[in-house]
Amino acid sequence: MPGLLKVGLTGGIASGRTTLSRLFASLPGWLVLDADAVAHALMAEGGGAVDKISLTFGKGVRATDGGVDRRELGRIVFSDVAARRRLEAILHPMILDIIDRDMENFGRRAGSGVVVVDAALMVETGSHKRHHRLVVAHCPRAVQLARLMARDRMKRGQAEARIAAQAPIEQKMALADYLIDTGGTVAETLARAAEVAECLERDMEALPGLPVSRSGGAC
Repeated sequence: MPGLLKVGLTGGIASGRTTLSRLFASLPGWLVLDADAVAHALMAEGGGAVDKISLTFGKGVRATDGGVDRRELGRIVFSDVAARRRLEAILHPMILDIIDRDMENFGRRAGSGVVVVDAALMVETGSHKRHHRLVVAHCPRAVQLARLMARDRMKRGQAEARIAAQAPIEQKMALADYLIDTGGTVAETLARAAEVAECLERDMEALPGLPVSRSGGAC
């Protein structure tokens, strides 16, 4: 019986990963784990990272509800590389522990399947190496910028700083096993995502003899 195919899903901020995750999560035998959602839970009231973040960045990052004021924290870390590294050192081990636990529980229940971990900073942290396959969502920078400004109600300079804080999309694309262009219509994006899903199903069936990597982005 095939085991669990572990798939990393990444791309630049506002690159359409949420659309892809929704499609993948709807497929039978698939599980999608959202690293951003895990991070938000860790920084919410009672979250496991709240005290460490407060000690590191000061009481000013505490929200009135007792959690972390993510907007204030973002203002700090997206203008200071060293601060961003300190935040990552706190959050990422916790995130990986939770994802590993959820993945293990799914494998115990299902026996086999496809587990997709959606994480914006997967390449930056090196955690893409933990997966059998890497899927990268990408779109033209102008589209990405417009989406980010509209989604988060940011000014252009703020949005450009957020994009610049991540690794260049070309670096991520070079590491991809499969590429999904999200710059077109939603229908076009979903059609390509369905193609990639079929390829990942075949990859799962090839376990445990799956080749280590098949870079190039074709399917």
